[in-house]
Amino acid sequence: LLLKWSATVVGRDVQSYNIFDYISLYIGAEIKNLDIFINNGLFPAKNQLFGQQTFTTIYSFLIKHANLGIQPYFLDLPYQVINGHLLGNVYTTFYPWIYDFGYTGVAVLTFLMAFISETMYFYSKKASKNFAPLFKLFYGGTVAPCILFSFFSNRFYEAMNIVNTLVTIIIWASLNYLFKNNMQNIEKEGTTKWSI
Repeated sequence: LLLKWSATVVGRDVQSYNIFDYISLYIGAEIKNLDIFINNGLFPAKNQLFGQQTFTTIYSFLIKHANLGIQPYFLDLPYQVINGHLLGNVYTTFYPWIYDFGYTGVAVLTFLMAFISETMYFYSKKASKNFAPLFKLFYGGTVAPCILFSFFSNRFYEAMNIVNTLVTIIIWASLNYLFKNNMQNIEKEGTTKWSI
């Protein structure tokens, strides 16, 4: 219900749309943009780097911190206008995969994403009830939201960069170490109170 209102807050001109038209445009634009891209048939693109649209955050990190000898580049996400409707430049998670690797990339990268996600979910379910079980935090804070946003973008592979992962693990491991005893005491007190 707040989607149209939030669009006006960020400066989008949506006054000519009713709420249902705007929601259908917002949800359907990704699919139409991907359809246009696929029908043009200009994939897989011949890129300077292997998977440069898919693994953009990894390359950005290497360019900035490892002095990778290439020029910084931008994602190729052209804006689309169909029948006077601005569809934006959102293409779903499949766009960079098809752009870089064709249909084979969709199969391989979907399998890899599913394998990583399922593995993280499996270990997060088995995690102990300590203050900050890392697998639960990583799955709930990184993996699950990325899967949820795959309808809109390549969030999964964009979020799986070295720096963010290491920083998350270091912060939560430190907090787990610092507050582990406090949380175990709280858990014991809570169990005692409920058992009485």
